[in-house]
Amino acid sequence: MTVRRNETKARLARGERALGCFLRFPDPGLAELLALQGLDFVVFDGEHGVLAPRECEQLARAVELHDVTPVVRVEENRAPSILRYLDAGALGCHVPGVESREDAVRAVRAVKFRPLGDRGLSASRASGFGAADGFPAYVAAANDETLLVVHVESVAGVAAVDEIAAVEGVDVLLVGTLDLSHDLGRPGELRHPDVVAAADRIAVAAAQAGKALGAVVGRDPMDMQAWIERGARYVLTTVESFVTPSVERFLAQARSGEPMREELGC
Repeated sequence: MTVRRNETKARLARGERALGCFLRFPDPGLAELLALQGLDFVVFDGEHGVLAPRECEQLARAVELHDVTPVVRVEENRAPSILRYLDAGALGCHVPGVESREDAVRAVRAVKFRPLGDRGLSASRASGFGAADGFPAYVAAANDETLLVVHVESVAGVAAVDEIAAVEGVDVLLVGTLDLSHDLGRPGELRHPDVVAAADRIAVAAAQAGKALGAVVGRDPMDMQAWIERGARYVLTTVESFVTPSVERFLAQARSGEPMREELGC
């Protein structure tokens, strides 16, 4: 079968937690390093990064070597943009700025082939450059395996979250807390009561609709715990959140002359 099994989507379907990382750098070596650490998926960031479909194709190859799910965050909810990233081989798609049922339906139609959507069909990398098992089998498998994550990250999105969650084909409601805090007039204040209340509202909608709740966590362990307690099962962080604390720890320990608490490779 041309389409790989999406182990991340399978984990979520079993009620398990899937763990991943945003990557905004066009380096397949770094993508492979992340894949080797045991992550379930890596999200190539085409919205807040510099990545284009060409780079994502190489990044997808790198993580597939280790059976890690290649996912992409597209820059906007437009079918032509989404198509190019999926044709490059992504098995999941993050769609930002979903604020209504209509936005969610538009995302589903862009990600799925007929009869579920309108995704264009081609002999691209995603189809094995020609669907050796036949295009009918490829279309059916791609519809089954492709994961759709919609970002709810605005006041309008929270107001419409029940309708968004009810759309068939949406797998994950991801809380875009930073954008949401900004839209609420509290930029970066992720623990402000208004931001927390909005996040809780999205969590309730996801649970009631039987969709997985997604969350991006930072460096604070309490942040991770809070999201898990809300029921988040699609949980990811960023490369920066991995690297920055490690560099800070190395510098602090090296400058103080204290013994290193963890082995550092070189």
